[in-house]
Amino acid sequence: FRERFEQEAEVGAGIEHPGVVRYVTLIEDRDTVALVMGYVPGKDLDELLDAFREPEKLLGLLDQLAETLDHLHGLDEPVVHRDIKPSNIRVTPEGKAVILDFGIARTGVSSMTRTGMGMGTPDFMAPEQELDAKRVDGRADVYALGVIAFQLLTGKLPWPEDLSWSAMINAKAAGGLDLAGAGDTEAVFRQVLAPKPEDRFTNASAFVAALRHHRGAMNVLEASPPPPPDKAPRVRRGPVLAVGLVGLLLLTLVTVAAGVVILDYRAESQSDPHVFVSPVLGKLRWVPPGTFQMGSPLDEVGRDEDEVP
Repeated sequence: FRERFEQEAEVGAGIEHPGVVRYVTLIEDRDTVALVMGYVPGKDLDELLDAFREPEKLLGLLDQLAETLDHLHGLDEPVVHRDIKPSNIRVTPEGKAVILDFGIARTGVSSMTRTGMGMGTPDFMAPEQELDAKRVDGRADVYALGVIAFQLLTGKLPWPEDLSWSAMINAKAAGGLDLAGAGDTEAVFRQVLAPKPEDRFTNASAFVAALRHHRGAMNVLEASPPPPPDKAPRVRRGPVLAVGLVGLLLLTLVTVAAGVVILDYRAESQSDPHVFVSPVLGKLRWVPPGTFQMGSPLDEVGRDEDEVP
């Protein structure tokens, strides 16, 4: 992970473009390594999928992303992001799209990926990237942009949702797409999502131009209904980020300085000033410094001495 952090910092420092997050510096403190990046206000695109279902808004967003990708692919040392997906795209309140997270990016001269190793996020990976991520070029990012465009336009991915990972890989390689809802733009999506890179658009802007040519035929569909309560949605794994240890360190520092936080499933009232609700852990109780001892009964936690029965 340390080497990938260093590579990401090196790749990011060499990119100056308004559509790419700004990399400031890499800092080290003993065994801790952290990247400092420019702050980008707004929301990730995966929180705004329904906001771009209207064709003109969709095309405006795709124009920005295509221009940024073509810039990256056209550098003297081309940069292939290899993980273009909605959660790696930040949309500012003004509607500006910024690409984030170059942690697995490949430059023209550098890649830590072994030959024959797939890397990326399955839903958005091109077939060749799933087989050998080391050898991909910018057309893999164009493929991912095509998946995003289809998802934004139709509210679903361009293949059946119940496919396993291996079945999805086979479907992509065979061109087995489910393009229902694409209307007259189906031919455009078949080209951008072609199994072979040489059969796709040569760059991202060419894809968006072809899509814009069919502007009048682009369908706006209603958002897909949520799955029934008895059927949990399918979850696929994305790239693993090296943030766990950093988060644990920060949590330790906070609890040492401010007291102890204890998981309390018996906390009944959110009006209790010592109780707050975490979206991940549930109800938590804060214990002021000096009032908690290991082995104390839970009923005594957070109470003053005269309150203990």
